[in-house]
Amino acid sequence: MVTINVDYIGDKEDAKHESDMFGIKIVVSEDYDQADVRGSKANVLNWLMDVHHMGESEEELIELYDI
Repeated sequence: MVTINVDYIGDKEDAKHESDMFGIKIVVSEDYDQADVRGSKANVLNWLMDVHHMGESEEELIELYDI
């Protein structure tokens, strides 16, 4: 399991939908600008590559988030 903190654009409903879709847990902060994302390394990377980032390679995301 890995946990990362990301800048997050979305609300709790978005986080629940994405959590269910990718098999991860997204917990949005109270001010809705940050989120903790927890799950298997593979699932978190899939979410990062599919939803959260555009254009970075898996290797770049591993380095960026120190996964």
